[in-house]
Amino acid sequence: MDHAVSALEPFYEVNLKLVAEEYKSKKYKNVKDCPTFKELEAITEAMNSLHRYLGWEEINIYEELSITFDRKGLSVRIPLQNINFEDPYEQFKLEELKSTDPTKAIDCIEDLLMEKVLTISFH
Repeated sequence: MDHAVSALEPFYEVNLKLVAEEYKSKKYKNVKDCPTFKELEAITEAMNSLHRYLGWEEINIYEELSITFDRKGLSVRIPLQNINFEDPYEQFKLEELKSTDPTKAIDCIEDLLMEKVLTISFH
């Protein structure tokens, strides 16, 4: 069944991007008012049905991606537990900080993001 989730992921990612673009246009006061939001919500519900079947954590659009805008443009809020580094050493440091002081973990991530190219993938 994980192949079914994998098949839906590209549609989820595209619709997530479209909702962000629609909301960024400032034509809509609430993200739920964006025309593509209902499609994103339907895809998310389908994926969550499969996630429940597989015993995986469900996707929460609002937790996984909170869309906010400031003077710099689009910013994304990702829960700390969903952040993983490819570099095992950086991941180890993050895990240690998350367990002892989440605030320091966030500061550490912000510092790393200033130095490195960021690639975000949604699962």
